[in-house]
Amino acid sequence: MPQVPPISNVYHSVQQCISRLLVSDCSTQVNLAVVSHFPGDALALLLKLLPTATGKQSHNNLPLSNQQHNKRVHISIYSLTRDNLLLSESLQQLDVTNINGCQRIETSDYKLTIDVHQLLEPQPELTSYLKLQANTEQAFDLVIACADTLLNDNWDHYFNPANFWQLGRLSRDEAQVALLGTNELGNNELEKEKFGSNELSNSDITTQVAHLASICRSTGFLLVNTLTDDTQTTSASRLNRQFELEQRQVLRSQQSNQFAYNPLPKAITYSANTSRAIAIIGGGLASAFLALSLAKRGISSTIYCKDEAIAQGASGNKQGAIYPLLTPDNGPLSQFFQQAYLYSCQQIKHLVSNGHNISHEFCGVIHTGYDDKSISRLQKIIDGQAWPEQIAQAVSAEKASEIAGVKLDKSGFYYPLGGWVCPYELAEAAIKEAQKHAEVDLVLNTEISTIEKPNTATESWLLTSASTSESYLHDHLVIAAGAQLTQFSQSSEVALTPFRGQVSHVASKGELSKLSSVICANGYLTPANDGKHCVGASYIKNPENSEFSITEQLQNQEKMRLSYPSCNWTKDIDTSDNQARVGVRMVSRDHFPVMGCAADFEEIKSRYQAQMQLKQWQQTPEYWRDTPAPIINGLYLLGGFGSRGISTAPLVAETLAANLTGETAPLNLTTQTLLNPNRMWMRKLLKGKAI
Repeated sequence: MPQVPPISNVYHSVQQCISRLLVSDCSTQVNLAVVSHFPGDALALLLKLLPTATGKQSHNNLPLSNQQHNKRVHISIYSLTRDNLLLSESLQQLDVTNINGCQRIETSDYKLTIDVHQLLEPQPELTSYLKLQANTEQAFDLVIACADTLLNDNWDHYFNPANFWQLGRLSRDEAQVALLGTNELGNNELEKEKFGSNELSNSDITTQVAHLASICRSTGFLLVNTLTDDTQTTSASRLNRQFELEQRQVLRSQQSNQFAYNPLPKAITYSANTSRAIAIIGGGLASAFLALSLAKRGISSTIYCKDEAIAQGASGNKQGAIYPLLTPDNGPLSQFFQQAYLYSCQQIKHLVSNGHNISHEFCGVIHTGYDDKSISRLQKIIDGQAWPEQIAQAVSAEKASEIAGVKLDKSGFYYPLGGWVCPYELAEAAIKEAQKHAEVDLVLNTEISTIEKPNTATESWLLTSASTSESYLHDHLVIAAGAQLTQFSQSSEVALTPFRGQVSHVASKGELSKLSSVICANGYLTPANDGKHCVGASYIKNPENSEFSITEQLQNQEKMRLSYPSCNWTKDIDTSDNQARVGVRMVSRDHFPVMGCAADFEEIKSRYQAQMQLKQWQQTPEYWRDTPAPIINGLYLLGGFGSRGISTAPLVAETLAANLTGETAPLNLTTQTLLNPNRMWMRKLLKGKAI
């Protein structure tokens, strides 16, 4: 058995591994997987390593090239505990909280990305969670096993062959495993408090590391377990692991087959000579944040906007509330919204810290019912879970009034990290920030009327604008056109419904001027911005026009009065000057937005008709589950955000950008199937139902 180093020296082995990865010219990003029972401690220690490892000198004192110095670092940290306090300390000003699933955290220069994966179920299963992580082209370069997981109480949860097979599936064949431990494991008071009677002796450490080495060998990993170990992976060692590496490929194929009905975008081949490889149709928040997510990866894009300025559609309101949509069972929809909401708040803070002017206020959001039905529904959400305080807090009517600055006659839910932001200023800031990192062209007054592939050999998209009589060629195309998402023949079958929304702008006066938080009840009301509050909004299905409506204006005036009938401040809401803005949002029946490959609906119909000719065609859902769903190559959809685009568009755009570049996405495969543009059709087909 190889000699096991003192745990105090393991720190340096990890530093050497990271340094070697940073000086490699093989990729523009280093991907680290961290397995830790105390993620805050592990992350704090790892972040201490990174300034050294990412300095101007490599571990062998050679200067770093520009490519090496500008490498991005992506850390995926997996934990089965609630350790948000220490995580918050490790990440300083960034908001970290206990949510189930992945919380993506970035530094404001976008050089460091940390995915915090927390499994908070009563009996969490890491293997099942890892199975839902997508295969990536930029797979893990190094797996870091933290010393806290060596404890007997933790060992079985983290270090078992099933977990390491999944980590191997997600790793490069040359990836190694390294141990990370503090110099004072089991000695300082904090460690003793955590480890208690499970404090490890050197003999225990030796035994556990030997077990870990055995698991690594059996799953195709190389364990770095000596301070002086500087061995590079050789072709001979790869040959010795050929069986294990082949088994990893089998696992990758199995996962691909399991989610065949939801094909993920393949990583694009991007040439530095193609300055505008990706076209984005649409000028709202989704387009802006997709351009930013691509740009921070060095990918350029061109945005085609039909208006004379960006964010003139549903993203053009003066103020929009930002808060999560929760459900009593905290199911997939609720978990998705928590992930997205936290990421959106973070992105706003980054853009502001980077010098962009964005009117906003993280003043919190008070959510109350407004009639018996809505009060009962909200109470079920409040009582359904032990919600983290950073996500939501139950508040009495008195406490709600104190937070809001005006009297509220109902108890409710308080979202402390939420607030409001100006959507069009946010979109402008995202595009300007994107232009700092890559070539991002904004083409205004250009409505794309048709898209086609005239030459399938080149597979380039021809975009034609009737308004300018110009045509444009692009290899890849994303339709993020808001209310116009379904106007193209290739996207017309996507199950989205337009809803008109009129938001009224009212003068701040009297008691209303004291409002200090966003209020959501029958509609929403924001604190004043530049002397005006926003109140609304109407919700009209399949609208005939987007003209101003006096009826909806009066209805907006009454929303808060009906919600809080005993409160005098509501009388100060006066919409009689008829200042308002109308937008159209695209909404799905299941409240999830749309993201991913555009489905080839004509091919689906053709296959469906062929299936119907077979005997017992209803018994063939296996065909649709196991056969890759037909898609239109090079075409992707992004939209359907309804009235919650501020809270969800940045993370969904980030997920699409990660898929397009072969990186690890913040949303797992199950969630991505729920965003699939084809999901409504596939749900019927997978159940053997007619479409």
